[in-house]
Amino acid sequence: MKINTQKIKFTSIIFLMLLCSAWSFSQTKKIDSLKVLLKQATQDTSKINILNIIASEYINNYGDSSNYYAQLALKKSILASYPFGIANAYLIIGQYNLTYLNNNKIALLYSIKAQQIFDAILLLKTYTNKTTIKKQLSANYKFIGGVHYQMNDISKSLKAQYKALDIATEINDELSQAKALTNIGVCYSFIGNYSKALEASLKALKIKKAIGVENSLIASSKTNIGTIFSNLKDYKKALVYFLEAIKLLEHDSSSNKKTLATLYMNVGTQYALMKNYSKAHEYFLKSLDVHKIFKIKGNIASLYLNIGALYNRQQLYNKSLSYYFESINNNGNKQELVFSYQGLASCFGKIGKLNNALEYAKKALILSEKNDLLEGIKISEETLSSIYEKLNSPQKALEHYKAYTQAKDSFLNEENIKKITRLEITDEYDRKQLLEKAKQDKAAAIALEEIKKQKIIRNSLAAMFVLILIIGVILTISFRNKTQAQQLLIDKNNEIHQHQIKDLLKKQQIKSIQNIIKGQEMERQRVAAELHDGVGGALAGIKMKLAHMATKVFEGKAELENISENIGNLYQEVRTISHHLTPPQFTNSAFTQVVSDLVKELKASTSISIHLDFLEEEKINQISEDLQVAVYRMIQELLKNSMNYAQCTNIEVIINKYNNELNVIVEDNGIGFDTSKKVTGIGLRNIQSRIKAFGGQFVIDSKIGRGSAFHITIPC
Repeated sequence: MKINTQKIKFTSIIFLMLLCSAWSFSQTKKIDSLKVLLKQATQDTSKINILNIIASEYINNYGDSSNYYAQLALKKSILASYPFGIANAYLIIGQYNLTYLNNNKIALLYSIKAQQIFDAILLLKTYTNKTTIKKQLSANYKFIGGVHYQMNDISKSLKAQYKALDIATEINDELSQAKALTNIGVCYSFIGNYSKALEASLKALKIKKAIGVENSLIASSKTNIGTIFSNLKDYKKALVYFLEAIKLLEHDSSSNKKTLATLYMNVGTQYALMKNYSKAHEYFLKSLDVHKIFKIKGNIASLYLNIGALYNRQQLYNKSLSYYFESINNNGNKQELVFSYQGLASCFGKIGKLNNALEYAKKALILSEKNDLLEGIKISEETLSSIYEKLNSPQKALEHYKAYTQAKDSFLNEENIKKITRLEITDEYDRKQLLEKAKQDKAAAIALEEIKKQKIIRNSLAAMFVLILIIGVILTISFRNKTQAQQLLIDKNNEIHQHQIKDLLKKQQIKSIQNIIKGQEMERQRVAAELHDGVGGALAGIKMKLAHMATKVFEGKAELENISENIGNLYQEVRTISHHLTPPQFTNSAFTQVVSDLVKELKASTSISIHLDFLEEEKINQISEDLQVAVYRMIQELLKNSMNYAQCTNIEVIINKYNNELNVIVEDNGIGFDTSKKVTGIGLRNIQSRIKAFGGQFVIDSKIGRGSAFHITIPC
């Protein structure tokens, strides 16, 4: 019996909602401009709106900074009793929870809170700009639909997207209409209703072209349409839309390179499905080049898998093997790993290395069974049956063939169940839409009649009800005050006594730590003076004597000059150490200026981009000198750590004085570290001691591969 080789698996990437927006230089300039406007703003509502806009600009790449500005906007909105600011902050915090914390439930909770506030605002007569509120409400419904999509609740996702579309149509917001239609197309595509998916996606594309949006948004629609045609097995039409999307992005310098790399891979997939292997190979290699040049990690395992499959089909087995191994080494998902193992088994079987083929077919089967991948189980059992027959093991061959037929039946049953479920979701949603409309019409008619009846009753009972309510409230308050006054007084006295004890202990502890820090600063100053006046002066004297001797001695003069130069370098090093040990002087310069000088000095010594931002600069300069010295040392240490160990290209420093708190954030885009491990560095331990001395809080937010953010909050 001939070894039965598995089918080649080509992986096609589907864009789920919208293309990710690229974090380009123009966005950075926009944020800088917004921060300037923030400093110039005088009204609380204007400041809150700008803070929310900054948070939304940061959301794609700097999650902690986005969350910081959204939380700050939320605090200010609550203090200012500004519901529009609260709702927008809730929406952004929800996006942060979904994007960076993968917490669907919390994201949904915040978005529902935002929706409730937007709905309540629309009922208030004090808000006249209803269009702006409805625009944000439409955006919020799109986000709610996106959360439901991530939770695989397509029916609720469609309901939210159609609600967003209705609101956008009502206010004639064509861009929001296009985005909602795009999302509706994605939902229908997910459940296999490609006719409705294509209808919605083509409408979205038509609107985008009419209003002249940026190339990346048009490219996203073309990509979605191409994916739909590919699912319909119309690979030629799919190819047309994918190539048009590539053309748009290749001529856009600010386009997302990961998106472009994915499109190259999609085009390669279409050519592969059309059996044009040379073209498929060309576009797979293009995608691979973009991945390598821009150091993109996503989808690279799928890419190596596809190239390996192509070489397998072209009977170039050695090349095919190398790419299958590359796919495994790049840590793809479980399904990609199964396909790579099966590809290796296929190649080794074709070149006669049956033991190797057996090894990787078993690995594919074990991984498939562990993760309930029916397709992987089916193919692996079939491959193992063929290999054992080739190895003259008919009993094992028969055993795996039986397992293959069982897996095949299970796989077909699962596919049929999925098709039925998708049809049920579509039918259920359409039925719900009709029922909902009928209920609304009936409810409106009943409500109109009820309003007429209730109006008469309400007018006659209103005065009596108000009078009874007032009497009841007065009696309730009087009784409650009388019965609770004595107990409240006792509880309050006990609470005051306990607070006094805790405050006394806390003040004693803080005073002790502050004395230690003060002693450290005095010791730094003493050591700096000794280095500068003692060691520095001695080195300067030795250098002068050597220079004098060099003018008189000709033999060995070059060696003396070399020694003199080395001593001069050592003298400069001693002066630098002395300068760094000396506590910064804030008596003649503002604190913000001293920190700015520190950042300027560090930027001059490195290629890393360091961005410093002060909020409420005048208030920051009013903090005590002891706190200024402590915060200066903390920032100095955190910047040094990021520059020396984080392998980053950008550092953001934000300092803010809000009410009675000083907030400091230092965030980098470096390699990050594991925060679950105990802090062992002297620098971070010193920072924790300084913060504790002032009764503050220190929070470290870092993950390996995602960068680090350090949050400092100190009462002042």
